[in-house]
Amino acid sequence: MLFRSDGLFSGKPRERVLEIMRDSRIGTFGALALILSVGLRTGSLASLADGAAALVAVHALSRGWLPWLMWQDAPARSDGLAADAGKPEQANVFWAAGFGLAIAAITIGPLAALLAAAVAAAAALVIAALARKRLGGYTGDTLGAAEQVAEIGALLVLTTI
Repeated sequence: MLFRSDGLFSGKPRERVLEIMRDSRIGTFGALALILSVGLRTGSLASLADGAAALVAVHALSRGWLPWLMWQDAPARSDGLAADAGKPEQANVFWAAGFGLAIAAITIGPLAALLAAAVAAAAALVIAALARKRLGGYTGDTLGAAEQVAEIGALLVLTTI
């Protein structure tokens, strides 16, 4: 998850990063990520007229991109939850993204949903690229981080429209 990001954002070698990410203790970067995440969500939701609808929409959008990330990359290691989950079929990837977008369009409207989806996808792809560069693929933690960053990005864009 985003909160166990200490390894991902360090300058340590790949093997050490993967070891740190398996550690359940929270470090400095993880604590800062937690504070920033909660603060951005709270501020965004407080500024929206219909925070409940926005929350449903961004949850659906941010989770709808995860199968895409799993489909385009490989797990960073051969064991763990990410490796055990396997690679989704292409049809399921598109169904997940489409279903997430449909839920968002119903709850916040089509234009807002498209804008939030674009930002959520971009945010998730940035985390995926970082994980690919640093780890050679994704882990359950990096998928969780991608979801969290996508959700926050989508919430932030909703506060501007």
